[in-house]
Amino acid sequence: MSSTPALVLGANGHLGKIVAADLAARNVPLVLFGHSSLPASSDGVKAVQGSLVADDPGLAEALKDVATVVHCVSNPLRTQEIDVGGTQALVDTIKKLYPSAESQPRIIYISIVGIEEHSDYFYYKAKVDAERIIISSGVPHTILRTAQWHPFIKVIADQFLGLKDPSADCYTVPTGVDLRPVSIEEVGGKVVELVLSGKAEGCLPDMVGPEFLSLEQAVTIYLKSRQSHAQLKLYDPVSPDYPDSMFRAFNGNARDPIDPKFFILGKQTWEEFLNDPNSRFW
Repeated sequence: MSSTPALVLGANGHLGKIVAADLAARNVPLVLFGHSSLPASSDGVKAVQGSLVADDPGLAEALKDVATVVHCVSNPLRTQEIDVGGTQALVDTIKKLYPSAESQPRIIYISIVGIEEHSDYFYYKAKVDAERIIISSGVPHTILRTAQWHPFIKVIADQFLGLKDPSADCYTVPTGVDLRPVSIEEVGGKVVELVLSGKAEGCLPDMVGPEFLSLEQAVTIYLKSRQSHAQLKLYDPVSPDYPDSMFRAFNGNARDPIDPKFFILGKQTWEEFLNDPNSRFW
Protein backbone atom coordinates (compact mmCIF):
# COMPACT_ATOMS: atom_id res chain seq x y z
CA MET A 1 0.00 0.00 0.00
CA SER A 2 1.32 3.45 -0.94
CA SER A 3 2.22 5.82 1.89
CA THR A 4 1.42 8.75 -0.44
CA PRO A 5 -1.99 10.21 0.36
CA ALA A 6 -5.13 9.82 -1.70
CA LEU A 7 -7.15 12.99 -2.28
CA VAL A 8 -10.95 12.75 -2.14
CA LEU A 9 -12.61 15.66 -3.95
CA GLY A 10 -16.15 16.10 -2.70
CA ALA A 11 -15.34 14.40 0.59
CA ASN A 12 -18.44 15.94 2.16
CA GLY A 13 -20.77 14.47 -0.49
CA HIS A 14 -22.77 11.25 -0.38
CA LEU A 15 -20.20 9.08 -2.19
CA GLY A 16 -17.15 10.98 -0.97
CA LYS A 17 -18.04 10.34 2.67
CA ILE A 18 -18.32 6.59 2.04
CA VAL A 19 -15.02 6.42 0.15
CA ALA A 20 -13.17 8.54 2.72
CA ALA A 21 -14.46 6.51 5.68
CA ASP A 22 -13.51 3.20 4.04
CA LEU A 23 -10.02 4.40 3.13
CA ALA A 24 -9.47 5.84 6.61
CA ALA A 25 -10.51 2.51 8.14
CA ARG A 26 -7.77 0.90 6.04
CA ASN A 27 -5.22 3.44 7.33
CA VAL A 28 -4.74 5.01 3.90
CA PRO A 29 -3.33 8.56 4.28
CA LEU A 30 -5.98 11.01 3.09
CA VAL A 31 -6.52 14.56 1.96
CA LEU A 32 -10.19 15.55 2.13
CA PHE A 33 -11.38 18.43 -0.05
CA GLY A 34 -14.84 19.98 0.12
CA HIS A 35 -16.68 23.25 0.47
CA SER A 36 -18.09 22.57 3.96
CA SER A 37 -18.68 20.05 6.75
CA LEU A 38 -15.23 18.48 6.67
CA PRO A 39 -13.81 16.76 9.75
CA ALA A 40 -10.86 18.44 11.41
CA SER A 41 -7.39 17.39 10.25
CA SER A 42 -5.93 14.55 12.30
CA ASP A 43 -3.20 11.93 12.12
CA GLY A 44 -3.18 10.60 8.58
CA VAL A 45 -6.01 12.90 7.44
CA LYS A 46 -5.60 16.43 6.12
CA ALA A 47 -8.74 18.52 5.52
CA VAL A 48 -8.70 21.35 2.96
CA GLN A 49 -11.77 23.52 2.49
CA GLY A 50 -12.51 24.82 -0.99
CA SER A 51 -14.58 24.44 -4.12
CA LEU A 52 -13.66 22.74 -7.39
CA VAL A 53 -13.55 25.94 -9.41
CA ALA A 54 -10.85 27.80 -11.28
CA ASP A 55 -8.49 29.86 -9.11
CA ASP A 56 -9.53 28.29 -5.80
CA PRO A 57 -6.26 28.29 -3.80
CA GLY A 58 -7.41 25.30 -1.78
CA LEU A 59 -7.26 23.03 -4.83
CA ALA A 60 -3.50 23.44 -5.32
CA GLU A 61 -2.97 22.95 -1.59
CA ALA A 62 -5.01 19.74 -1.62
CA LEU A 63 -3.16 18.36 -4.66
CA LYS A 64 0.33 18.63 -3.17
CA ASP A 65 2.09 15.27 -2.78
CA VAL A 66 -0.84 12.95 -3.55
CA ALA A 67 -0.80 9.76 -5.60
CA THR A 68 -4.50 9.46 -6.42
CA VAL A 69 -7.36 11.91 -6.88
CA VAL A 70 -10.88 10.55 -6.38
CA HIS A 71 -13.14 12.99 -8.25
CA CYS A 72 -16.63 12.75 -6.70
CA VAL A 73 -17.58 16.39 -7.28
CA SER A 74 -20.69 17.22 -9.27
CA ASN A 75 -23.38 19.90 -9.10
CA PRO A 76 -26.43 19.69 -11.42
CA LEU A 77 -27.23 23.31 -10.61
CA ARG A 78 -23.75 24.58 -11.62
CA THR A 79 -22.67 22.14 -14.31
CA GLN A 80 -20.55 24.49 -16.39
CA GLU A 81 -18.78 25.99 -13.41
CA ILE A 82 -18.25 22.82 -11.36
CA ASP A 83 -18.49 19.71 -13.54
CA VAL A 84 -16.85 21.19 -16.63
CA GLY A 85 -14.87 24.19 -15.39
CA GLY A 86 -13.89 22.48 -12.16
CA THR A 87 -12.60 19.40 -13.97
CA GLN A 88 -10.59 21.62 -16.31
CA ALA A 89 -9.15 23.44 -13.28
CA LEU A 90 -8.24 20.06 -11.76
CA VAL A 91 -6.22 18.82 -14.74
CA ASP A 92 -4.63 22.25 -15.24
CA THR A 93 -3.52 22.37 -11.61
CA ILE A 94 -2.17 18.81 -11.74
CA LYS A 95 -0.10 19.61 -14.84
CA LYS A 96 1.20 22.79 -13.24
CA LEU A 97 2.22 21.08 -10.00
CA TYR A 98 3.51 17.92 -11.72
CA PRO A 99 5.12 18.91 -15.06
CA SER A 100 6.45 15.39 -15.56
CA ALA A 101 3.76 12.98 -16.74
CA GLU A 102 5.39 10.15 -14.80
CA SER A 103 4.89 11.99 -11.51
CA GLN A 104 1.27 13.00 -12.03
CA PRO A 105 -1.36 11.56 -9.68
CA ARG A 106 -4.04 9.50 -11.38
CA ILE A 107 -7.63 10.69 -11.43
CA ILE A 108 -10.48 8.31 -10.59
CA TYR A 109 -13.58 9.97 -12.02
CA ILE A 110 -17.14 8.91 -11.17
CA SER A 111 -19.50 9.32 -14.10
CA ILE A 112 -22.94 8.07 -15.21
CA VAL A 113 -24.09 5.30 -17.55
CA GLY A 114 -25.73 6.30 -20.83
CA ILE A 115 -24.50 9.89 -20.94
CA GLU A 116 -23.36 9.82 -24.57
CA GLU A 117 -26.69 8.49 -25.84
CA HIS A 118 -28.55 11.29 -24.04
CA SER A 119 -26.08 14.18 -24.21
CA ASP A 120 -28.93 16.53 -25.16
CA TYR A 121 -29.82 16.49 -21.45
CA PHE A 122 -27.80 19.35 -19.94
CA TYR A 123 -26.41 17.41 -16.99
CA TYR A 124 -25.31 14.45 -19.09
CA LYS A 125 -23.65 16.78 -21.58
CA ALA A 126 -21.61 18.25 -18.71
CA LYS A 127 -20.54 14.76 -17.63
CA VAL A 128 -19.50 13.91 -21.21
CA ASP A 129 -17.50 17.14 -21.39
CA ALA A 130 -15.81 16.41 -18.05
CA GLU A 131 -14.82 12.92 -19.21
CA ARG A 132 -13.36 14.34 -22.43
CA ILE A 133 -11.34 16.92 -20.49
CA ILE A 134 -9.77 14.17 -18.39
CA ILE A 135 -9.12 11.81 -21.30
CA SER A 136 -7.60 14.50 -23.54
CA SER A 137 -5.43 15.93 -20.73
CA GLY A 138 -2.98 13.04 -20.79
CA VAL A 139 -3.20 12.77 -16.99
CA PRO A 140 -3.39 9.09 -15.87
CA HIS A 141 -7.01 8.25 -15.16
CA THR A 142 -9.72 5.71 -14.49
CA ILE A 143 -13.34 6.52 -15.39
CA LEU A 144 -16.11 4.56 -13.68
CA ARG A 145 -19.63 5.12 -14.97
CA THR A 146 -22.32 3.99 -12.56
CA ALA A 147 -26.07 3.53 -12.77
CA GLN A 148 -28.63 5.27 -10.56
CA TRP A 149 -27.83 4.94 -6.86
CA HIS A 150 -30.58 3.58 -4.63
CA PRO A 151 -30.96 6.71 -2.45
CA PHE A 152 -31.25 8.85 -5.61
CA ILE A 153 -34.14 6.75 -6.90
CA LYS A 154 -35.87 7.18 -3.56
CA VAL A 155 -35.40 10.95 -3.84
CA ILE A 156 -36.99 10.86 -7.31
CA ALA A 157 -39.96 8.93 -5.96
CA ASP A 158 -40.37 11.10 -2.87
CA GLN A 159 -39.79 14.56 -4.30
CA PHE A 160 -40.79 14.39 -7.97
CA LEU A 161 -43.54 11.76 -7.86
CA GLY A 162 -45.06 12.71 -4.51
CA LEU A 163 -44.38 9.51 -2.56
CA LYS A 164 -43.16 11.60 0.35
CA ASP A 165 -46.87 11.92 1.14
CA PRO A 166 -47.87 8.39 2.23
CA SER A 167 -51.56 9.30 2.48
CA ALA A 168 -52.12 9.71 -1.27
CA ASP A 169 -54.17 7.00 -3.00
CA CYS A 170 -52.72 7.63 -6.49
CA TYR A 171 -49.31 8.69 -7.82
CA THR A 172 -48.43 9.91 -11.31
CA VAL A 173 -45.42 8.09 -12.80
CA PRO A 174 -43.69 8.66 -16.18
CA THR A 175 -43.37 5.78 -18.63
CA GLY A 176 -40.23 4.79 -20.53
CA VAL A 177 -37.90 5.42 -17.59
CA ASP A 178 -35.39 2.58 -17.37
CA LEU A 179 -33.26 2.10 -14.26
CA ARG A 180 -30.33 -0.08 -13.23
CA PRO A 181 -30.44 0.55 -9.46
CA VAL A 182 -27.08 0.09 -7.75
CA SER A 183 -25.93 0.33 -4.15
CA ILE A 184 -23.97 3.49 -3.39
CA GLU A 185 -22.03 1.53 -0.76
CA GLU A 186 -21.00 -1.00 -3.42
CA VAL A 187 -19.95 1.84 -5.72
CA GLY A 188 -17.90 3.24 -2.86
CA GLY A 189 -16.33 -0.17 -2.34
CA LYS A 190 -15.37 -0.35 -6.01
CA VAL A 191 -13.80 3.11 -5.84
CA VAL A 192 -11.75 2.07 -2.81
CA GLU A 193 -10.63 -1.03 -4.72
CA LEU A 194 -9.49 1.22 -7.56
CA VAL A 195 -7.56 3.46 -5.16
CA LEU A 196 -5.79 0.49 -3.62
CA SER A 197 -4.93 -1.03 -7.01
CA GLY A 198 -2.55 1.83 -7.80
CA LYS A 199 -3.39 1.55 -11.51
CA ALA A 200 -4.77 3.94 -14.12
CA GLU A 201 -7.24 1.76 -16.03
CA GLY A 202 -8.87 4.12 -18.53
CA CYS A 203 -12.59 3.66 -19.13
CA LEU A 204 -14.00 0.75 -17.14
CA PRO A 205 -17.18 -1.23 -17.90
CA ASP A 206 -20.35 0.34 -16.52
CA MET A 207 -21.19 -0.48 -12.91
CA VAL A 208 -24.86 -1.42 -12.56
CA GLY A 209 -27.14 -3.17 -10.10
CA PRO A 210 -28.29 -6.78 -10.46
CA GLU A 211 -31.59 -5.94 -12.18
CA PHE A 212 -33.23 -3.65 -14.71
CA LEU A 213 -36.42 -1.92 -13.54
CA SER A 214 -38.80 0.55 -15.09
CA LEU A 215 -39.59 3.49 -12.82
CA GLU A 216 -43.12 2.09 -12.60
CA GLN A 217 -41.72 -1.19 -11.24
CA ALA A 218 -39.42 0.64 -8.83
CA VAL A 219 -42.33 2.70 -7.47
CA THR A 220 -44.49 -0.41 -7.11
CA ILE A 221 -41.76 -2.11 -5.05
CA TYR A 222 -41.40 1.07 -2.96
CA LEU A 223 -45.13 1.16 -2.23
CA LYS A 224 -45.09 -2.53 -1.31
CA SER A 225 -42.23 -1.93 1.13
CA ARG A 226 -44.44 0.43 3.12
CA GLN A 227 -47.59 -1.66 2.65
CA SER A 228 -49.35 0.92 0.48
CA HIS A 229 -52.11 -0.03 -1.96
CA ALA A 230 -52.02 3.27 -3.86
CA GLN A 231 -52.65 3.18 -7.61
CA LEU A 232 -50.33 4.48 -10.33
CA LYS A 233 -51.34 6.83 -13.13
CA LEU A 234 -48.89 6.66 -16.02
CA TYR A 235 -47.97 9.51 -18.36
CA ASP A 236 -45.58 10.17 -21.23
CA PRO A 237 -42.81 12.59 -20.09
CA VAL A 238 -42.84 14.88 -23.14
CA SER A 239 -42.37 18.26 -21.45
CA PRO A 240 -39.09 20.01 -22.34
CA ASP A 241 -38.82 21.10 -18.72
CA TYR A 242 -37.28 19.41 -15.69
CA PRO A 243 -37.94 16.72 -14.41
CA ASP A 244 -39.36 15.29 -17.67
CA SER A 245 -36.06 16.05 -19.41
CA MET A 246 -34.27 13.97 -16.76
CA PHE A 247 -36.76 11.11 -17.10
CA ARG A 248 -36.22 10.96 -20.86
CA ALA A 249 -32.44 10.75 -20.29
CA PHE A 250 -33.03 7.46 -18.48
CA ASN A 251 -34.78 5.95 -21.50
CA GLY A 252 -33.07 3.01 -23.17
CA ASN A 253 -31.09 1.79 -20.16
CA ALA A 254 -32.76 -1.63 -20.40
CA ARG A 255 -31.64 -2.41 -23.95
CA ASP A 256 -28.57 -4.33 -22.92
CA PRO A 257 -28.60 -7.65 -21.06
CA ILE A 258 -26.83 -7.63 -17.72
CA ASP A 259 -23.89 -9.80 -18.66
CA PRO A 260 -21.05 -9.90 -16.10
CA LYS A 261 -18.58 -10.02 -19.00
CA PHE A 262 -19.60 -6.48 -20.00
CA PHE A 263 -20.62 -4.88 -16.69
CA ILE A 264 -19.36 -4.49 -13.15
CA LEU A 265 -22.29 -5.92 -11.21
CA GLY A 266 -23.53 -4.82 -7.83
CA LYS A 267 -25.36 -7.29 -5.60
CA GLN A 268 -28.00 -5.42 -3.60
CA THR A 269 -31.43 -5.09 -5.21
CA TRP A 270 -33.73 -2.08 -4.92
CA GLU A 271 -36.12 -4.07 -2.72
CA GLU A 272 -33.31 -5.15 -0.41
CA PHE A 273 -32.19 -1.53 -0.08
CA LEU A 274 -35.70 -0.37 0.90
CA ASN A 275 -36.12 -3.13 3.48
CA ASP A 276 -32.65 -2.88 5.02
CA PRO A 277 -32.82 -0.96 8.33
CA ASN A 278 -29.18 0.08 7.85
CA SER A 279 -29.77 1.75 4.47
CA ARG A 280 -28.80 5.41 4.20
CA PHE A 281 -31.62 7.62 2.91
CA TRP A 282 -30.94 11.15 1.68
